[in-house]
Amino acid sequence: MKERKKCREKDSVKDDFPSPMKATGRAPVVNSLFRHSAAKKGAGKKKKPLSGFMKFSQEHRAKVKEENEGISFGQIGKKLGEMWRELTDEEKEAYKTK
Repeated sequence: MKERKKCREKDSVKDDFPSPMKATGRAPVVNSLFRHSAAKKGAGKKKKPLSGFMKFSQEHRAKVKEENEGISFGQIGKKLGEMWRELTDEEKEAYKTK
């Protein structure tokens, strides 16, 4: 009966080809062509229109920031969300159709 070799034995294929990290002590440099080609893919696409909440946020963010000095970005978003939820459907519709 033949013995099966374990994956971790020294004569495995993985040990024959050391990783670049082991050889140099640092990660391999990524080719700059890949980075720029990804950015160009979506360059010709049309942007989606802003949602009603985003239009509302743009309009009211400065006011919320003035009223609550020293508030973090996340807290401003929470405050805007609360204000949005308090609006009636008719008031929300006005922002959705702008």
